[in-house]
Amino acid sequence: MYTPSFIKTLVIALCAIAVMVTMSSTTVLARPPPSSPLLDIQEPRGGATYHVDELIHVRAVFKDGKKNPLYKDDTKIDFFIQKFISMPDLNEHVGSVSAKKFYQSGFEFPVLESYLIPTQTSRPFRVRAHFDGPNSGYDDSDAFYLEK
Repeated sequence: MYTPSFIKTLVIALCAIAVMVTMSSTTVLARPPPSSPLLDIQEPRGGATYHVDELIHVRAVFKDGKKNPLYKDDTKIDFFIQKFISMPDLNEHVGSVSAKKFYQSGFEFPVLESYLIPTQTSRPFRVRAHFDGPNSGYDDSDAFYLEK
C-alpha cells in the first residue's frame, strides 16, 4: 500500500534533480567567455568625459605583439558600449574590425545621444572588445563618462 507513493516520490525527486542540473548547465552556457589576457584596452582612458558626436578612440596592447594569436589569425573583434555595471541596460554593438587593423590603427566610433540613459546619468560607461574562436574572450576599458 505504501510502495506506490514511495515510487512516485522517488520519481518526482529524480525529475526535480534532472531539471536543476539542466537549468544550471544552461546558465553556465549563457555566461560570457572569460576576460582575456590577450588584449589590454588602454583607451578610452579611465575618468575621461566624451560628448555627443565626439569620437571615442579605442586602442589596446596586444600581448606578445604580432605573435599574439588574435593578430596571427586576424580574428574579428566586436566592440560594444556598455554601462559600467554588472547587468547593463545598454549593450550596443558599435562596430567590428579585424585584429590586424585594430593592432595598427585602433578603432573609433561616435558617441550617440541614444547611449545616454536618463535614469542612469551618474553611471560610467565602458567599451568591451569581444572576440570568438579558439581564443575567445573579452577585455573591458576603464570607466569613462558621456555627456550631451
